[in-house]
Amino acid sequence: MTTKKTSTPTPAQKRQRLTPTQARAARRERQDKKKKLQRGLWAGLVGLISILFLVSLFAGSLPFSNNNPSGPSGPGTRYESQGGTHIAVGDSHAAYSTKPATSGWHYDTTAPWGVYTEPVTEERVVHNLEHGGVIIYYNCPDNSCADDVAKLTSFVRSTDETILAPYPDMDAKFALVAWTFMQKLDAYDEEAVRAFVNAHLNSPNSPEPFAR
Repeated sequence: MTTKKTSTPTPAQKRQRLTPTQARAARRERQDKKKKLQRGLWAGLVGLISILFLVSLFAGSLPFSNNNPSGPSGPGTRYESQGGTHIAVGDSHAAYSTKPATSGWHYDTTAPWGVYTEPVTEERVVHNLEHGGVIIYYNCPDNSCADDVAKLTSFVRSTDETILAPYPDMDAKFALVAWTFMQKLDAYDEEAVRAFVNAHLNSPNSPEPFAR
């Protein structure tokens, strides 16, 4: 006696046997799966964009970002970075390698930008340098360069993220300072001041050039 083999229906045959109600249900199921896949892809894309945005915000504080070679090589003399370690107010630290300081240990808050008539705390304004700012120091005993200071005052007030302050304990009349860069001047030179600020303000040489 010969046994008749029963063939398994193909997916196409199964679809052909679906009732109209079942066919609609199957279509809805496929559409739902497609929508879920699309939502998942969009969520993944948004997540990736968010991660990249966060990385861009904090990239400046990463170790490999210090002294970015894409930054300017001058004007001024470049000095080796002493890092950007945060310390508590009043804590001691190793001596800065330059006077004024161009990098190194500093407090975790910056000084307000602008003009100062008294010396500023160096550990505080080094943080301003880390944020891509420029500091202009002057050493004029007995108010001997009042006219030049007045010109610098006007200049600093017309710019963002710059500081003007006296620095009695330095061997030059003026010092232009950015992160790991300094240019000393024995006489006021407006062209040199503008060139230094234009080159180093928010420079990628600083660890956090766009922080505020």
